[in-house]
Amino acid sequence: MAAGEFDSLYKCFGGEDWELFRAIALQESRENPWAIGDGGDAVGLFQQHASFWVDFGSTVAEDRWHPAAQLRALRNFWHTYSNETLEERLLRYHYRGKSNAPIDGDPDDYVAKVQAHL
Repeated sequence: MAAGEFDSLYKCFGGEDWELFRAIALQESRENPWAIGDGGDAVGLFQQHASFWVDFGSTVAEDRWHPAAQLRALRNFWHTYSNETLEERLLRYHYRGKSNAPIDGDPDDYVAKVQAHL
């Protein structure tokens, strides 16, 4: 992927949070829209799980891979939990869909890793 390839999408869908959304994509997939993780359940730029997609994404399964659709889902999530702090939202995003995963701790050091990309 070329540096900045998705910046216009981040700016369009992320608004004032666009740099944060880019940082999440860098941490999750190194901005690879074809990335697959967690045994095939997490896909795309933002490594969104099927359970996340059901709650915040489109009803069209094929859209789950599309960068713009993933950004819309992330934006929906971000607005749903707008009453939480940045750290709380990042933790909720990262651990969502993982069974019995804590969201009051950060064993993967996810928050620091995302913030390092800002």
